[in-house]
Amino acid sequence: MGNLNFNVQQESADELQSSYDDTPIPPGIYKVEISQGVIGDNKAGTGQWLRVHFTILEGAQRNQEFVTFFNIQHVSEKAEKIAREELSRLCRVVGIDGTLDDSEDLHGLELIVDLDIEQGKDGIARNRVKKYMPLPAEAAPASAPAAPANGARPWAQ
Repeated sequence: MGNLNFNVQQESADELQSSYDDTPIPPGIYKVEISQGVIGDNKAGTGQWLRVHFTILEGAQRNQEFVTFFNIQHVSEKAEKIAREELSRLCRVVGIDGTLDDSEDLHGLELIVDLDIEQGKDGIARNRVKKYMPLPAEAAPASAPAAPANGARPWAQ
């Protein structure tokens, strides 16, 4: 363990509040990177979720983050089925076929998301990914100019 030698300072009661901003990101199409994937137990202790963190890479919302939860183990078969379908869509879009062995395999992968806001059962507005999309294919590199039809060499003109 390292010695931090960190002195905690407190100037006002306002600083006791978290600096995390959970205000939903405006709906739209965003280029994102998967920055983290964390597996945890649900509150009831009856299942597990995968929390995937996304970071927006471009535009006015650049560097803002949002998360998506997948109920990978749940007492509700319907909740598990939805999670399997959504996680499978995400994996296919970023090029993972077959088996996702570790949530870390998602880290650093980029894609496009269609982001929306939905009201949770608890009344809190949260971001929700409506659709996962692959990055556009890179433009093909410029090829050498075609030889003239008459067979003449272009440099010999």
